Amino acid sequence: MCVIPTVLRLALIPVVLGLVPASLSNACQVAGATPTVGAQDPDDDLGPPPIPIVPQPQVVVTEHEFHWDRVIQGAVVSHAFEIRNPGDAPLQLLKVTSNCGCTSSFFTKEIAPGEAGRVELQIDTIQISGGYQRKTATVFTNDPATPQLTLWMVGDVAPLLQSPDPILKVSGVCEESKEGHFRFTPGTDQMTTVVAARLRSGLLEVVALHPIEGGGTEVHLRAGPGESPALLRDELLLSVKTSENEPAEVSYPVVIEHLDRIRITPGGSVVFFRRQTAHLETNPARDVSKEIHLRAVREDLPFHVTGVRMEDSPEGLFRTEVRAVVPGQHYVVSVRVLRTMAKSQEQGRLVIEIDDPIRPTREREVFAQFRLRDPAG
Repeated sequence: MCVIPTVLRLALIPVVLGLVPASLSNACQVAGATPTVGAQDPDDDLGPPPIPIVPQPQVVVTEHEFHWDRVIQGAVVSHAFEIRNPGDAPLQLLKVTSNCGCTSSFFTKEIAPGEAGRVELQIDTIQISGGYQRKTATVFTNDPATPQLTLWMVGDVAPLLQSPDPILKVSGVCEESKEGHFRFTPGTDQMTTVVAARLRSGLLEVVALHPIEGGGTEVHLRAGPGESPALLRDELLLSVKTSENEPAEVSYPVVIEHLDRIRITPGGSVVFFRRQTAHLETNPARDVSKEIHLRAVREDLPFHVTGVRMEDSPEGLFRTEVRAVVPGQHYVVSVRVLRTMAKSQEQGRLVIEIDDPIRPTREREVFAQFRLRDPAG
């Protein structure tokens, strides 16, 4: 039997009720008594302490989208979005980022509890070709519940000029100069005049500006010969004046195509896939070959294929042939796979010799894939 001193007896009353720390109830254990029901074992896992409630900012936006009325290209559209902080700590607007065409001119960096600030966005429509626009900006905050929020600028832009050409393209044989004529007409009811034109990168030159009867301008561009076949890009900048505004510079992308005088189809590498080379294992073996067509891009630019060969390939793997469909205009080169290989893939380089003093050969990579055999079989 456990004999409990009088003082401890009095202390056990609040312990049984769970009103004092377990350390006092341990006195009974010291005296050899059985622990009282309701006492807390010091080894019990009480879990992590509760997260203290601290003041937090809160970001609230009265509007997420601003819709502007139709404006003429060149107008600057601006709007201030109100940002409120109903929280109980300062709200910080850390930064504002935006997609192409939408910029932040100002934003309140810190908003006190119960106060309001703003984010000002603007769009310079001079670089917008026209039509319905939807631009966004992202605001980063220190509100743990809303670290980011998105604002939208939405509206319609009437273009200063319109062109029937969706892409301004100047194209021609690489070794020759090439020219393009492009028409631009007013996109609004205002009197619109193209007063100057230039190229941003200088890959082309402006030959002339011709007025169009009934309104508008025709722009004559020229590109010189290219060093090799290539697709290049430049930007046409037109200085446009309306009856109500000062001249504004409008940009239009231009593509320059320096073409090979010989068109080869299909383009790219020649690939024999496993399902095709598997025909070599049938009895009798089936033909595994592909054809490459070479055609003159113009009748006044004839050419002749003088030879064809494979380089950097295993001996006896490929065989090549050439035949004239229309001499001087159209040739067919055949590449044939003659046997299977132990590797999963072999390759070589097809070299086509042509009577072209500038580029005497045309080349294509050739790949042949094979099914690997089971060594036990």
